[in-house]
Amino acid sequence: YPRASMIGRELAILALPMSQKIAFHSDAEGAAEEYLMKRMPADQIQAYEFHLRCCPTCANELEVTRAFMEAVQWAAAEEMNS
Repeated sequence: YPRASMIGRELAILALPMSQKIAFHSDAEGAAEEYLMKRMPADQIQAYEFHLRCCPTCANELEVTRAFMEAVQWAAAEEMNS
């Protein structure tokens, strides 16, 4: 019954206060950075992951931020090897 428990979690996330859902949009770049750097509060991670599945704008911001962070890491590694 894993699908049933997933549906239950998704319904619980949908019941989150609107202010918490809006927070992802008001600072989409900051939310993506917090998530990727593992600084997002544990109680918000599941809601953010669900939000990403429903919001192409925030999902795109996450991928852009991920690509930027990877480029910075690559450049830093190249600099250290020079």
